[in-house]
Amino acid sequence: MITLRVCVLAVLASCVSGAAVAQGYPERPLRLIVPLVAGSGTDLMTRLLAQKLGERLGQQVIVDNRGGAGGMIGAELAARSQADGYTLFMGGSVTLTITPAVYSKIPYDPLRDFMPVASISRFYSVLVATPSINAKSMSELIAYSRSHPGELRLASAEPGTASHLAGQLLASMAKIDLLQVPYKGGTMRLNALATGESHASFLTVSAALQFVKQLRLPLLGVTSLKRLSPLPAVPAIAESVPGYEWSGWQILMVPARTQPAVIDRLRLAVTDIVASQEFKRYLSAEGSEGFDKTPDELRQYIRAEMTRNGALVKSSGARAD
Repeated sequence: MITLRVCVLAVLASCVSGAAVAQGYPERPLRLIVPLVAGSGTDLMTRLLAQKLGERLGQQVIVDNRGGAGGMIGAELAARSQADGYTLFMGGSVTLTITPAVYSKIPYDPLRDFMPVASISRFYSVLVATPSINAKSMSELIAYSRSHPGELRLASAEPGTASHLAGQLLASMAKIDLLQVPYKGGTMRLNALATGESHASFLTVSAALQFVKQLRLPLLGVTSLKRLSPLPAVPAIAESVPGYEWSGWQILMVPARTQPAVIDRLRLAVTDIVASQEFKRYLSAEGSEGFDKTPDELRQYIRAEMTRNGALVKSSGARAD
């Protein structure tokens, strides 16, 4: 009886303590770690989120860019930070589901070391072709690949990156032979397309809107299941290759063992921001969309994405060590 009473009192004390912490939280500025260099699409989106989150919490939210090693540098820093609600982490599909499959050893566990707070956005790409192969649609690109086996060159980033795996998935589902050619940046890929050095490439929607139209390169399809509002005339690849979908995503996370009351406080603020018309317009212009999932659903989502992307990495043979 005494033991039971002690346990009950301990649970009640913990609840009261958690509520007290959440009531006074936050009392100082927060740090939001982004595992990418400044200026990337994710970084710019995060800065808008940080500004709006700071307004709602009454404290500044400082963006801390820690890019490099497939996101491992920033992820390790976040995982080792105090679980007090003052360090946030912008977890993404590459850092959480691709990097763990590409590297044999990583200094963090995506599921053990982090707690999801709220889903932020899911973003898509556009498959672009060069005029040299005279393919103005997905069906024509597939036909070209089948009539020129081993000759279709897809400009991608390094093996094991998002654009590389998008091509891997397309080759598998469309049953075509793609020769993936790695480039170190989007500008180099655009140059390769403009000169005909490569025949096609997956680019971000923002890159397509800014540069591709100037170069008059055909937009063959978007990687979402349905057409995107910024590019309503561009069909989904899934219209030609049923079921094809490739997306990246961002989830706001905190170090494991952060108090549930603090996570709830953050989640309420963040979901309110993501649901706002201003944030929706920003995401739409970038070819992105919000996706609402609870923290428990996000853990299941990350686990499923780790399985899917891990299989793609394995089939591609991409290794970084």
